[in-house]
Amino acid sequence: MTNKDALRIQLRRLRQQLSDSQQIQASGDLAQQVIESGILDNCDSLAVYLANDGEIDPSAIVEVARQRKIPVYLPVLDESNSGHLKFHQWHISTKFARNKYGIPEPLGTQEINAGLLHTVFIPLVGFDDQGGRLGMGGGFYDRTFEQYNDTSIRLIGLAHECQKVASLQLEPWDIPMSKIITNKSRY
Repeated sequence: MTNKDALRIQLRRLRQQLSDSQQIQASGDLAQQVIESGILDNCDSLAVYLANDGEIDPSAIVEVARQRKIPVYLPVLDESNSGHLKFHQWHISTKFARNKYGIPEPLGTQEINAGLLHTVFIPLVGFDDQGGRLGMGGGFYDRTFEQYNDTSIRLIGLAHECQKVASLQLEPWDIPMSKIITNKSRY
């Protein structure tokens, strides 16, 4: 087991230990941080994720986006391009099926090219205040967005404040975040 694996276990355990009421409060606080940041101003498309494994829940942000008529997309495992993600539009009436990791994915909705997304909220396992991030280790977001690294897509990591660490060792393939937002702060 590497240091990163051990850190993932530790940080996942921290977020999993948050109570339902703490998770609900964190989701609302996160939405307030996002609103105050102005990220949703002039946003023409937004990709989010469905919270899983204690991840901070972006659902309150989705409600704000829908009120502002911003199209919302969810990641789907790309079966034709292993290790990559596709993004499908999420409507209130969208039907879902679980992928191989047990995460619900939208069925039969419009796909958008990842390079056309304006803002993408990415779940984090850990982060530091220099913008370093630690994901689950699968590299899906890194592989999907590596070709768009020099574009204006805003990749924004979301996490609970308790997932912050002093520093993270970044790998050459790690795609940097434009910003990291927690229920308490913006980095």
